[in-house]
Amino acid sequence: PPTSLRTESGACTANDDDSAEVWLSHFKSLFSSSSDGAEAFSHDFKADIEREHGELLEDLPDHPELDAPISPLEIVRAVSKFKCSKAPGFDGLINEFLKAGCSEDIQDVNRGRDWWPRPFVVAPAQMSDGMCARGEWPDCHSTALLQVIFKRGDRADANNYRGMSLIPVLAKLLSAMMSNRLL
Repeated sequence: PPTSLRTESGACTANDDDSAEVWLSHFKSLFSSSSDGAEAFSHDFKADIEREHGELLEDLPDHPELDAPISPLEIVRAVSKFKCSKAPGFDGLINEFLKAGCSEDIQDVNRGRDWWPRPFVVAPAQMSDGMCARGEWPDCHSTALLQVIFKRGDRADANNYRGMSLIPVLAKLLSAMMSNRLL
């Protein structure tokens, strides 16, 4: 990111704290409204859905397959689809870490061999099951590292940057498994 940004008033930032305020203001403005006048971005999705569609939620069918324990096979399948050479989140772990830990499991599954999961695969399955059973999503899985990437134009203008959220690899893993269940 640039060392100096322009504030909304047009002045240049003098230090990192001022630049951080410009970035905060910029990204808040992206989430606070849209061109069609939509409501501000809300972090309390469950309350929003219950408030707007509470009567619909009561009539939803049960889907026990979504509540089933997470299997080591689900972990291996999700990890095998992870792309390499991606930036880590604040946890510092990269996709290759999980892929290396699961490499023998991935090979066994892909070749149709009899397979018994290794501890490296069982631990994330048990951790994920515990979170799902308790209905908890740890704060550390909800925290992203924001990296800005310059697009084009004036480098002092925050609008000329694209934000990229880098999330922890274990949060990616659980999200991928839940996504696979929904598809």
